[in-house]
Amino acid sequence: MLLAFLQACTPSFVLGISKEEVLEQIRAGSLSFIIDQPLEQTSQLRWLGPEIAFYVGLQLQAQKEEERALILFEEALKSASFIIRGEAYEALFSSLWKQKERNTQKLNSLIERFTKEKEYCRPPLCELAAEISFVLGNFVAMEKLIQRIPEESRSDHLKALILLKEIEKISKDKPASSSIAKAPPSLEETFKKYFLATPFSQEHQKTFKFINTTYPTILPSVIKNVAQARSLVLDRSYGEALLYFKKVMEENKEAILFWPEVLSDLGKAYQYGPALQEGIELFSRWEQEVPNLGIDPLRFRLLFYLGRMYRQKQDFPKSLEFFQRSIAFAESPTQRDAAIWYILDTIVTNQIDNIVLYLDKYISLWYSSSYYQDLLDKICTTLVTRSSWALLHQVFQRAYQFLESPLRARYAYILGRSIEEGFYLPKTPLSFSDIPENYTASRPSTFFFKIAYESDRASFYYRSLAAAHLGAQVELVAATSKEEPNKTDKKTEDLYQFLRGFFEYGATKLVLPFILKYEKDLSLFQLRQLAQLFVQKERWWEVIRLTSRFSSRQDYSPIREDLFLLYPRPYSHLIDTTARSFGVPPELMYGLIRTESAFAADAVSRAGAVGLTQLMPTTALDAASRIARAGGPQFIQNGTVNLPDPETNIYIGTWYFKHLIERTGSPLLALASYNGGITRVRQWRSTTPSMAEDLFLETIPITETRQYARQVLAAAAVYGYLYFGMSMEQVITDIFPVNIKGFSSESGREEE
Repeated sequence: MLLAFLQACTPSFVLGISKEEVLEQIRAGSLSFIIDQPLEQTSQLRWLGPEIAFYVGLQLQAQKEEERALILFEEALKSASFIIRGEAYEALFSSLWKQKERNTQKLNSLIERFTKEKEYCRPPLCELAAEISFVLGNFVAMEKLIQRIPEESRSDHLKALILLKEIEKISKDKPASSSIAKAPPSLEETFKKYFLATPFSQEHQKTFKFINTTYPTILPSVIKNVAQARSLVLDRSYGEALLYFKKVMEENKEAILFWPEVLSDLGKAYQYGPALQEGIELFSRWEQEVPNLGIDPLRFRLLFYLGRMYRQKQDFPKSLEFFQRSIAFAESPTQRDAAIWYILDTIVTNQIDNIVLYLDKYISLWYSSSYYQDLLDKICTTLVTRSSWALLHQVFQRAYQFLESPLRARYAYILGRSIEEGFYLPKTPLSFSDIPENYTASRPSTFFFKIAYESDRASFYYRSLAAAHLGAQVELVAATSKEEPNKTDKKTEDLYQFLRGFFEYGATKLVLPFILKYEKDLSLFQLRQLAQLFVQKERWWEVIRLTSRFSSRQDYSPIREDLFLLYPRPYSHLIDTTARSFGVPPELMYGLIRTESAFAADAVSRAGAVGLTQLMPTTALDAASRIARAGGPQFIQNGTVNLPDPETNIYIGTWYFKHLIERTGSPLLALASYNGGITRVRQWRSTTPSMAEDLFLETIPITETRQYARQVLAAAAVYGYLYFGMSMEQVITDIFPVNIKGFSSESGREEE
């Protein structure tokens, strides 16, 4: 009866139109009917409920209608959903904080209200409220909020606020006519821990500048000079930083020697600053003195930075000596890994022929294999460029168990190809992997192709290539695979319904950051459902981004539908028709567009590339002129090209890609040129003109270009598999002019 009474009391019209029509416009994301009304009438939207008020408030805020949004966020605080209340608090705090001088009373009132909330207090929100409380001088509220944040969840920013709170309390206890001339002992110890004991971040820098300006006498001179020096190192002003470090050494060098993180910053200042030799002499002297001072843990940092300084000086034998000596004094596996990484990187750069010798010496000491993946990738590129196939094989044998799957597949595929090309024939037993050695009975290369095929479960690039050489077919996910909904608790279900509300009430463009904020609390089934909602709204960039995220979770189990989320096919009529008209495989254009823009027609890169195929405006204008002169469509209007228009962008992008194919002679070189520039690609290709293109790709020195070509080709293989009735290996052999037994590079079909 109460519900019926309340419904009867609710007006049927809002802002002069029916509730049904209001909801229809909100769901369509059309809010002009609200913006056109006087500000004071915005509150009428409360009749739709506090939940809808929140979603509409976010959209109005995105349209710079801040005051209207604040009215609706206030209304959202009445929601029964603690999630919506929490998000409304955050929106209100953030908005009012921008003009805190005007909103002091509102902020005080909101803080008092927030501290009484029992259900909702994510650490970032509590930190924001604590910062506001600090600035308002409400230390009681600040203390309550800090107590609600676990110690391990406290950020550098919150630690800075706690430090500033202590200073403020001391300042308020002083008579009005006096100032803080010197920090009490307890506060001085706090200063040391904050400014000397940990890595120096931008938050430390900001805190130091605030204290130094507001309370210029409170920091002891040694701590002030150390903080100033570390701040300058953070800004890469190494020469100026050394001036302050020298003041510290004149006053109390223990402030450096007894604080390892400070010593590291001094090492960086010498390494990159103007006094490299001075730094070498000082650290060498200290390295001799430290054992006598009883602070042996500093030996690692002294030796390690001596290695880095000699490396900067390009005295590589000395650099290796100190890096190797530092290992014995490493205080943690992470420090040991850092020293070994520098040793191996120095060898790769200057003595690559000795890499196996050094791997044999240090690989058993590795702690985190992921720390070395970029180095192992660099070794691979260097050895392929040098055609050092036997050495590549030896590195692969030793690093096999440490290589993550995509990189393991890379090594294996390249070795298989080197054997097939007649560059290399292994003379040592192939017993270092879990692939049976008798798998090589027909061809030694099959051993390596089998490893590549089994290893590459993520990128599909090497898996598809290896499958073509093995005569195998890649089945990405079993056709019968499906997902069953799992049970969730009420909190998780409430969170899911909160996120669904964005899609229902016109706020789809704003939901992804909220999904990413809460994704760890959602089930895979719920994340897939949200991805499907993006599909319904044709928000392809978000579909791919979200699916890529949840498919990387440890609890992830693939299902076939995920492939269609990861590799959607929007604009199919435009892409298929245009690609075929230019003689470009449609699957290749899908791979290119997915890699370039994830099908976001309005995408603009930091470099200024626009649209689906990410064309630079000058490139597009030149291409459009050529198209028009050849009798094609006219895309230039008032001296510009409408690149956000899908039809325009797809046509010009496909024409340009075909143009690159004609100029370079192959789709692979065209892809590399699309990303890295045709001049560079021609220069790289000129150094290895006879090398097969799949191997040439592995020699490209720019990682981004190398990875770009792989991503496009792998995506093209998946598109061919999902939508064009092709096997993935057929797509690859269409693109690479490589003679593979059983396949024709002309058709990509198996020969009889």
